[in-house]
Amino acid sequence: MFAFNRDVKSRDEIIFGSYEPELYVGGIRRFENLTPRQLDDLVLLRFIDPLEKHNLCPCAKDIWRFMEKYPGYVATGYAVSVLRDDYRVSLDGLQKDGYDTETELDEFYRQFREADNFGVGTKKMYCWFD
Repeated sequence: MFAFNRDVKSRDEIIFGSYEPELYVGGIRRFENLTPRQLDDLVLLRFIDPLEKHNLCPCAKDIWRFMEKYPGYVATGYAVSVLRDDYRVSLDGLQKDGYDTETELDEFYRQFREADNFGVGTKKMYCWFD
């Protein structure tokens, strides 16, 4: 079993910029713009299990690799409160303004086309797994 770092204050400062436990609703707080650098910190400091996956979403490690390979993407997801037994950070999607290459477009389609909400185009790339 993965041993999570339970320093919730540091975790939330990485994700949200501050620790504000009152913003958790039902023990969950969503984020929409997690950068590759923030994801690096979360993985390296053991706040996210690289093999963790939200439902049918690819695992955090696969999303991390995609973001490193194709700059400009941000991840979406949620943080679970330290007060809950299922404390964790889960990724459930990606988004970016457009794409840079046909290879990027093809790979995005191949890896994320099973998403519940999915779109590709010159103005917006996104996927979200319910």
